[in-house]
Amino acid sequence: MELPNQFAGSAPEASADATSTVVWGAVIVTVGAYLWRAGRRRGFHDRAGRVLIIVGYVLIGIALNESAHLMAGIWTVTTEAENQALTASITATFLGWGVPGAALVFVGCSPRLADEEILMKANVSSNS
Repeated sequence: MELPNQFAGSAPEASADATSTVVWGAVIVTVGAYLWRAGRRRGFHDRAGRVLIIVGYVLIGIALNESAHLMAGIWTVTTEAENQALTASITATFLGWGVPGAALVFVGCSPRLADEEILMKANVSSNS
């Protein structure tokens, strides 16, 4: 069976596939950490919070995956109008999946539910 190697190609689709592989690996490790920490019995609220956290991280993974695949289209853009349409599409896709996911993680980590620390974080800075 011949499967494509995502890390061997140089095409935009191969880069998007490689990015997706890394994103899903991070999501799986993060979800695994929450499941590992839930090994002992803590009650219904803790379980409900962990389910919300896991669903939230899966939604964030979908947001990053879909956005990465849409970003591969940036190499085919020829006009400013296409660039703006692609940017709007990427932003809408990411926010459409990511904001509900982040909200679920935030609610699930609250002291009333799982009372957990948010493990997957990102920082953005600019030097301008």
